[in-house]
Amino acid sequence: DDLTRKGLEVVKRLSEKARDSGSWVTLVQIWHLAAAEDGLRSAAAIPLGLWDESLEKAREAKDMATVIEMIAASETKPGKLQEEAFAELSRHVAEIARGWDQAGKQDAEKSFNALTALAIANGDASIRTYLQSELDKLKKYENEEKQKVLQKLEGSPEAEAIVEAGHVAAKWQWDDVVQKAVAAFDRLINQAGLTDTMGGLRALKTLSAMHKVAQEGDFAEFVHDQIADAYEDLLKREKASNDAIRLLKFAKAA
Repeated sequence: DDLTRKGLEVVKRLSEKARDSGSWVTLVQIWHLAAAEDGLRSAAAIPLGLWDESLEKAREAKDMATVIEMIAASETKPGKLQEEAFAELSRHVAEIARGWDQAGKQDAEKSFNALTALAIANGDASIRTYLQSELDKLKKYENEEKQKVLQKLEGSPEAEAIVEAGHVAAKWQWDDVVQKAVAAFDRLINQAGLTDTMGGLRALKTLSAMHKVAQEGDFAEFVHDQIADAYEDLLKREKASNDAIRLLKFAKAA
């Protein structure tokens, strides 16, 4: 019993020294040596506990550099310690992935790049492979969402469909899709005769309806000028009529 107690004290002292100095490879080796012997199973709980505490602190501090160092350190002796460290990285990656949506995409990609740089610095290929796989999944998801939006712009969509697609494209910062939505909106204005021969009040009602669905959201800024230009064209035509009553009705409707 006395020898066991002294042995545990030695394991604890060495484990704490390894933990305090960030010598994760040493801590992993101590755990594996203790876990491999039936009589030292209780000793294995010491480095394991210190490993878990270190992961907890890294999680609270969002210190992924330490987590990746711990994964890399356990690469040569895979087991429970590496599984726990990798689980911590996976949780962090899942949190980043939730931000891979619309405007948060760029920040999320920067986070992935930062993690990849840490993996490269630690010479760990498995982490890089994992990160690339997760990034590919997100890009595939984004592309699927983009195709859904493009489908809404096929054929001759109504204003609501164009604006809905435009809002999503603007949030995701898909410039090519935004321009396609703008072009579709412009065609709709021309097809409605707003800049041609349609009656003033009727044209104004159509334009007002289009403005109503387009006035909010990220896409609004892209079609604001088109709506304003169409309104100016309508107003010029009404002024040119020299019909005071007609112009008054138009102004009242506007």
